[in-house]
Amino acid sequence: MIDRVSPLSRLRRTSLSLKLAALGAAVTATVLGLSLLALNEEVRTNTRNVFAEQLARNQRTIQQLQAHDRQQLLFAASVIAAVPQFEAAMSTFQLERNTRDPRSADRRSAINTAER
Repeated sequence: MIDRVSPLSRLRRTSLSLKLAALGAAVTATVLGLSLLALNEEVRTNTRNVFAEQLARNQRTIQQLQAHDRQQLLFAASVIAAVPQFEAAMSTFQLERNTRDPRSADRRSAINTAER
């Protein structure tokens, strides 16, 4: 017949050093597991914060670039809009200068006065 020994009696018969080793391993595993859980949470929090800061920085940079592009487009549009008027004014000025009409002298003096 097989003699069945209960786990409790088997535990009582094991040596004290083996019991202490098992207890030490269990405590170490518990402490290590809790430490890893805490570290995991800390890493997640830090990653979330760094990601949010980087995202905010990127958004500010994009907004600054868009504002700069708007300013450049506005300047280009104003130059394009002013070119026909400037060309017309220059051609009128050259035409009057070439014809030497006495009335053009009055106009030129009015233009010079207006420019000052």
